[in-house]
Amino acid sequence: MKIDRVRIDNILGIEHLEFDAGQFVTISGDNGLGKTSVLEAIKGTLKGGSDATLLRAGAEKGEVVLVLDNGGTIGMRVNAAGTTRSVKGPD
Repeated sequence: MKIDRVRIDNILGIEHLEFDAGQFVTISGDNGLGKTSVLEAIKGTLKGGSDATLLRAGAEKGEVVLVLDNGGTIGMRVNAAGTTRSVKGPD
């Protein structure tokens, strides 16, 4: 399985970002534009545990959704109280 699409809302320095993930993805830009935030959002979704520090400053809730090539999803929701995750199959 591979990640086909990534959606990030209110995580670290990212208000909203959505992109298709191909076989290779290049994340580039000047300092302070969110490259590390993208990687930390994906890592946080996959690693488990609870990490309210991922929530974007001033936001009430944040979310990351990774859409897999089989139609399944891996999701993470973050609020001040903590983190919840979901895994949904293609059916």
